[in-house]
Amino acid sequence: MLPAEHRNHRRINHGLAHLVGGQPGEVVTWFGAIQAQDYASAKWALGVRCAGLTDAMVEQAIADRSIVRTWALRNTLHLVAATDVHWLIALVGPVMLARNAARYRQYGLDAAGFRKVEECIREVLQGGKQLIREELFTALEQRDIDTQGMRGGNILYRAALSGCLCPASLRDKQTTYALLDEWVPEKKRLDREAALAELARRYFRSHGPATLRDFAWWSGLPVADARRGISIARQFLCEVHIDDQPCWQSLEALPLEATSLVAHLLPAFDEYFLGYEDRTIALETTHFEHVMTNNGIFRPTILIDGEIVGIWARALKKGTVIITQQLFRALTKEEANAVNLAAQRYAKFLGMRCDGLAV
Repeated sequence: MLPAEHRNHRRINHGLAHLVGGQPGEVVTWFGAIQAQDYASAKWALGVRCAGLTDAMVEQAIADRSIVRTWALRNTLHLVAATDVHWLIALVGPVMLARNAARYRQYGLDAAGFRKVEECIREVLQGGKQLIREELFTALEQRDIDTQGMRGGNILYRAALSGCLCPASLRDKQTTYALLDEWVPEKKRLDREAALAELARRYFRSHGPATLRDFAWWSGLPVADARRGISIARQFLCEVHIDDQPCWQSLEALPLEATSLVAHLLPAFDEYFLGYEDRTIALETTHFEHVMTNNGIFRPTILIDGEIVGIWARALKKGTVIITQQLFRALTKEEANAVNLAAQRYAKFLGMRCDGLAV
């Protein structure tokens, strides 16, 4: 399979040629999880794959509890479908907790030390309460739980990865926290083997073709667990080779069809670039420093037919979004027009107007 064909498969499976759903929950379910440490970018990651979706509609989906934004893969915030959040946390949570065990011991949050903290969190939030960070920490301090400095943040991470709490709806643009079992009472449970298989199935249908190591990186699971997930999900997958390297493609992948030239303004941290250990299919390594920083920040990118051709930034002013672009190569007239259309789609998602792109 040539790199261009590989990109085309990925672009389609990512919902960047054929849309993967009409509602936020459909897109998140297709992927399994979508990175969401930057909230505005995470919302647009759904919007760019879902015609007619707006920023407000994504926020409503979180308020309606059809999707949940919580710490999951790689100990990082992700959007997860409510129907998946319990089994996903049960699968990846213990792995993340074990990986961060030394840090939790440093803050007195090992299994024994966290027991009292979790009891207090459940006491404070029970009955459907939703508290912002400061309110939750104040209530914990009143129960002799130290939340000062980095300890407070680590309490939140550990509680989320333990399945105790989750970020809930916004209140005056501030995230509230609720008990996970109360926020999402319907629990879909999978045993560990079934969960490994389901996560592999979701990854390769949305990201494929991809390698075992790509899946292990994305999920945060040990390579042995990732390999086991592929083995169990074998009935849903087929093996392909790219430069003699074995890769996996889902049998549920979206159809590969000829499409007209299309451009997208992808958000920061988008799965199309971030969701792999090897990212060279989408971008030449000479441009990596422009797209990702040494401290793990992934910038918004401009995508044309599966190729990242530049980065972009936005500024908001009185109902207008101003988009600036930094291109890695010259664009044809047709490509430039496609990028302008992509900017208009983004402005429509925000409920704003865009008067054109600036360089």
